[in-house]
Amino acid sequence: MPLFLILAILLGCGGDGAAAPDAAADARQRMLQLRILGNGTAVRDDNGQRCRGGCTLVVQTASIGLTAAPDDGWMLDGWTGRCASHNSHIEIAFDGIINCELRFDEVPPPDAPEFDAEPVDAGTD
Repeated sequence: MPLFLILAILLGCGGDGAAAPDAAADARQRMLQLRILGNGTAVRDDNGQRCRGGCTLVVQTASIGLTAAPDDGWMLDGWTGRCASHNSHIEIAFDGIINCELRFDEVPPPDAPEFDAEPVDAGTD
């Protein structure tokens, strides 16, 4: 086999001398960097992957869906950044690297119950 053909195969060059597409570079262009504040997770619709605290998701498709899942005693505050929404479910269309933040807040304690108390007569005995 001629040396130039071996080099072309090893370097990923086509017949016109152009470099083959770099799949890793393409994948880097579809990343979600997600930061999570509070107690809860983000769940990917397509594969069920869970993210807690924060993660970087590499995406092979043009878009993905994510659902916010608060832990017990916590509630969704919202998504910020390129994912801005107050809905628990969002769809993200990729056009590069996307930075988002998902926020959960603690559920406030219930208000103290109100009493219809009648005054107590301390009386004198």
